[in-house]
Amino acid sequence: MTSDRAARVWAWIAAAPAGDAPASAAAPVSIAALCRAAVRQLGVDGASMTVMSGPAALEPLFASDGVSAGLEELQLSTGEGPCADDFRFGSPMLIPDLAAVTARWPVFVTTAVAAGAGAIFAFPLQAGAIRVGVLSLYRAKPGPLSPEELANGLVFADIALEMLLDSSAGIIASGGYQPLGAWRAAAPRFIRRPG
Repeated sequence: MTSDRAARVWAWIAAAPAGDAPASAAAPVSIAALCRAAVRQLGVDGASMTVMSGPAALEPLFASDGVSAGLEELQLSTGEGPCADDFRFGSPMLIPDLAAVTARWPVFVTTAVAAGAGAIFAFPLQAGAIRVGVLSLYRAKPGPLSPEELANGLVFADIALEMLLDSSAGIIASGGYQPLGAWRAAAPRFIRRPG
């Protein structure tokens, strides 16, 4: 990952709204902001993030819209779909035409296409062999990610992983938080959770 690309993606995330208001120097950047920035910058219609402790142990963290939330719930309830395979195999699942893979995930694909998904891209959140979750993106219309969108999507996944790891380590980011230390412009400020 180039530091210029990482810095650019981080700037998109830091500028994205975390809720009803844009992110500010006083408010830590959130998973919601990351997903909303991914939707804006990657030419997709929705994004979601799920943490996992195994192929069947999923916990959705955020979904940018109803279709994304429904796709996560569908994968959870059926055990089918790119999220589970992505976690199992540890490599991105890039499905530019969801209808073309009906034989692979018959229940998931039929329901997902009916819900409005034409393409799905799932990126594992992993450090080496340790997998902690998946960043999932969908498009209403079939079509692949461009090489630039794919490269940026991989950086979004790296940043999402770092945010999850920092959070599980008890690090809460203050306004100056920037994950992926190799490209930090300034020294980060962290606040540890009390207790």
